[in-house]
Amino acid sequence: MGWDAYAIYPDGKEIVFDRKKNKIKDDKLDAAFAAANEIVVEKVGIVDGLLRQAGLDCSDCACQLQEHTGVDAWREYPMTPEEVRAAASDLRWDCEPEDDETWWAFYSAKMFIKTCAAEGLAVRFSF
Repeated sequence: MGWDAYAIYPDGKEIVFDRKKNKIKDDKLDAAFAAANEIVVEKVGIVDGLLRQAGLDCSDCACQLQEHTGVDAWREYPMTPEEVRAAASDLRWDCEPEDDETWWAFYSAKMFIKTCAAEGLAVRFSF
């Protein structure tokens, strides 16, 4: 099992993705993460496969998240909505990746944390 990050409600409840309908059951969150996914695709052409489902799936994204927020992406307890907002507003996101090969991970992580912050969500990690 690899590293993953999941947006969760502030009370710790999971966000449900309906695979048959290919959407998050909460329409507001579905629209927000669909938009985030589209922004990354338009920007760099490739996106973390879990972003559309309110998550991140690749350890490359974990490294970007950790580097640009200072948050330990391998911690065993969730980020609170307050921590998510602080991480999203951090000025360290106002840059371009140095390595073209990591742009997709940078933008996927950036849009994930910014979308979570905008929607008042917490984030949990699994690995």
